Amino acid sequence: MKKKVRLAVVIVVVLVFANFLFVTPSKTMVPDKIKATWLWHTEQIQQQPDQILAFLTSKKTSVLYLQINRDIPSSDYEAFIRKASAQGISVHALDGSSSWLSNTKGKVKRASFYKWLETYQGTVAKEARFTGIHLDVEPYVRDSWETDYASTVAAYQTVLLEGKQIASRLDMIYGLDIPFWFDERQYDNAFGKGILSEWLINTADHVTIMAYRNKAKGPNGILDLAKQELLYADNVNKQVLIGIETLPSSEGDFLTFYGKKESDMNQELVTIEAELTDSKSFAGSAIHSIDGWMQLK
Repeated sequence: MKKKVRLAVVIVVVLVFANFLFVTPSKTMVPDKIKATWLWHTEQIQQQPDQILAFLTSKKTSVLYLQINRDIPSSDYEAFIRKASAQGISVHALDGSSSWLSNTKGKVKRASFYKWLETYQGTVAKEARFTGIHLDVEPYVRDSWETDYASTVAAYQTVLLEGKQIASRLDMIYGLDIPFWFDERQYDNAFGKGILSEWLINTADHVTIMAYRNKAKGPNGILDLAKQELLYADNVNKQVLIGIETLPSSEGDFLTFYGKKESDMNQELVTIEAELTDSKSFAGSAIHSIDGWMQLK
């Protein structure tokens, strides 16, 4: 009898332990990561808003960087964002270019963008507002990046701090696009001294690393290119999205998923997420851009 009792106790313990193994982890699983994309041709929200939203929803996209085109009526943005919000998609106001760094035209362009945004945010209901500001300023395409690097970097930092102040005032998330190789660039000016990518990570709420490659692992792969930014962001409690390309690239086929199957891209994204399970800063992926994504096989 005692042996039967002991056996019964053992069986119960084993069953309870097995139940713990298979059930408990589901309660503590990491939430789904962000999936973001860029929409540059803003007229699409007028011409095919339902198709755009249906695509985003089908791909479980949670964040859309939407280019601001001041020729499009605010009412079209309002209608689109209201529908996006209802489907759980957060829309961030996208703008910026290297021309923003010029002393005259750049200042006018920035002021126009921020004035439009502030007016919009102040006149629509909460569910129709932008959630964040997302800047894509590319200082390295200016000739002065090579001829007057120090001044160009300082102007770049000035512009980004301006954006941060406005995002804070409007109570919006502040995000930046940055190339992976900014971890090899230094700055030494009125803003201090250090590594440019680290300054950008400190300045923004999150950054999207343009780690444009079509393989996750290996030398010169996506993970290899983004590792320094991720490690630094871990230490300063900031979020990092890893950006990939789907449009054609003149710099080489290895930079983009253009011409490949969507399943190929998805497999690399799964690999990235699996490899970064322990990363505190990794927040998800960003696919550039919706046009290229929609055309994948």
